[in-house]
This record gives sequence, structure tokens and C-alpha cells, in this order.
Amino acid sequence: MSLQVLDRINFGYRELEPVIVGLLAMHKSFMLIGRHGTGKTRLARALSKGYGENGFAFYDATKDDLISIAGIPDPESLKQGRLRFVPHERSIWDKSTIVVDEITRAGKESQNLWLEILEERTCFGLPLAYRTLIATANPESYAAAFQLDEALLDRFHAVIPVPEHQTNMSAEDIRVLIELAMPGGGPCAPPEAETLARIYSEIQTAHSALLAEGAVGRISSYLGKLVPATLALLREQN
Repeated sequence: MSLQVLDRINFGYRELEPVIVGLLAMHKSFMLIGRHGTGKTRLARALSKGYGENGFAFYDATKDDLISIAGIPDPESLKQGRLRFVPHERSIWDKSTIVVDEITRAGKESQNLWLEILEERTCFGLPLAYRTLIATANPESYAAAFQLDEALLDRFHAVIPVPEHQTNMSAEDIRVLIELAMPGGGPCAPPEAETLARIYSEIQTAHSALLAEGAVGRISSYLGKLVPATLALLREQN
């Protein structure tokens, strides 16, 4: 499947397009991992527009704290024994798409907060309305990068290594990269919000049709054969 959406945002992401666009359309949270400068944050910002500009929130895991994410605890509610927050324009409560940048640089306390947000879809026990959470991360070999808690890592539906373009770049590849970096994307303008919204809706419709045709049973049967064979092969190799 080629929607030619990611080609208009980042160079070299074409093979990942079905996975990334499909996950976002189906409201699944995922992580993009790779070295700096590979367009992870750019991609997350661009694709999030399909769910509306007003419902998007961007957080930097290295510096955004509880006040940045949730707001200030309401003192009047606390007097009554209830925890409530005074929201602001960046607070998480009414957002539909959340992007957490550089999550591997988040400290333990911050990781615990994102774990609750991912696992329970709550923040300090209060419900959240978001559809999708996209995290970006650097490899653990990077300076100042922390190892993510396995419980947090497990809450993402997919961890996707992004392409790195350090070798075998042609003159045409460089030309495309420069055009994408131009203001507005040059000749390759990023997809409009309306286009993304239509694509997400079409994917959701196709998914519903597959479920109605009994696709889950066929997938389960296939994986029932594939997974044991793969595990057996891995045990033999070890």
C-alpha cells in the first residue's frame, strides 16, 4: 500500500507508511526511535493534523513537568478533598493527539506519569480524552538517554525504528531532502489536514469491513502457526 503521504513529509519513510498511518488511523499509541535529525518530531506533528489543530498537544519529556501537562491543582477542590486541576491552553485534558518528544530522556518520575497516561488513559486518576499518543526517542547509546522502564515500553502498540540516511545518498536523494526542508515543503507540500482526516476515515471503514468478514479468525489462525515456529527457531539459535 502506498498512500504517498509520508513521502511529502520525510524522505525514506515509504516502507513504514502502512504501519505508521494505520496505527494513527486506528488510535494506537506508538514510538518512533532513531538518531536526531531523522524527522521523527516533524512526522508526528504533521500526521497529528488529521485530527485537528486544536486537539494537538506537544510535550518535551526533558522539561515539561506536571504543571505543563496537567495544570495547577485547584486549591478550592483540595479543601473539599477532591483533586482537580486548573487547565490551560497546553493542558492534556481535552487533547485528542499527544506527542511526547525525547521520551528516553525523561527521568523516572516523568516516566511513571507517562506510564499511567498510556496504561490507564488517566492523569493522577482523572480520565483523559486522547485518541493517540506518539512518542519519539533516541537510541539508548545517546548521551543523557535513559533506559525506558519495560512496563512503559510495553504499553506502546509498536516501537518503530526510523530510516537513517548516512550512506548511499544519490544526488536525487539530496535534491528531495532539500525540497522537503524548504518552507512549506517546496514542490512537495505536506498533506492537508482534510486529506489526512479522509485517509484515516477510509482506513477505519476498511478495518470495520475486515472485521465483518471474519478477518480476526484468519489472523489468529495464521499467528497460531507462525509464533510457535518462530519461538522454536529462536530457541534453536540460542
